[in-house]
Amino acid sequence: MYGIAWYYGISPQAIMTANPTVNPRLMGAGTRLLIPVTPVPGATATATLALTPTATPPYAALHNPDCYPDASGGIWCFVLLENDQGGPLENVSADVTLESDEETLTKVAVMPLNLLPSGAALPLVVYFGGPISEDYKVSAEVSFLLPVMPDDDRYLSVELFDQSIEFSDNSQHADISGIAVLPEGAADPAYLWINATGYDADGRVVAVRKWESLEENLSAGDQIPFTFTLYSMVGEIDQVEILAEALVDLPRQGED
Repeated sequence: MYGIAWYYGISPQAIMTANPTVNPRLMGAGTRLLIPVTPVPGATATATLALTPTATPPYAALHNPDCYPDASGGIWCFVLLENDQGGPLENVSADVTLESDEETLTKVAVMPLNLLPSGAALPLVVYFGGPISEDYKVSAEVSFLLPVMPDDDRYLSVELFDQSIEFSDNSQHADISGIAVLPEGAADPAYLWINATGYDADGRVVAVRKWESLEENLSAGDQIPFTFTLYSMVGEIDQVEILAEALVDLPRQGED
């Protein structure tokens, strides 16, 4: 629904108001929507609606894939995406293509979080099952993204306190802990996720892990402690970046 609103140049709330029985998070193929756009003055009932062309979506800088083999002969690939233009982006994915002498494979890489804030970076992650030839090359291209509307309040602002990152002696794993604080007076979130991305000294992604709160009923103002360990795919972890995400618990279709 949010991508459709962006396409027509109207707010998501306008479409929600026009379609009160449709849950924007549970839409599927074939869902019918009433789009509240205004025809040009003097238009007839059969005239095409005059829509303002939309600009190209804000695009993010896509790094070359960082790929690492695993013990079973497959390959994990991390494609770092930097949102250095426009506002936050949502549901970003990329087509990652692996080419070898034997075959060409294309798979969809997705982010560990749904939201990529402006100025932040997250890796898109994909796995190619083995065996994979040692002689291969990998390329990636963004295949889908949604710009988040300025008045979109589905995502809550989560503050992180008492963050601690303790590296092992060989820097190949890091113990991460802290406290996530949900904003007071906000709607209750459906989930709380915290993602850690580890980089080596050359800025390559070598580790990714998402922590998810197991609290069944999260509420505004909650203080949620978190702790988990981030493991490197190869080599030392030089620095770690942490992002948190909490999404408002929207009512299901047919609920008040």
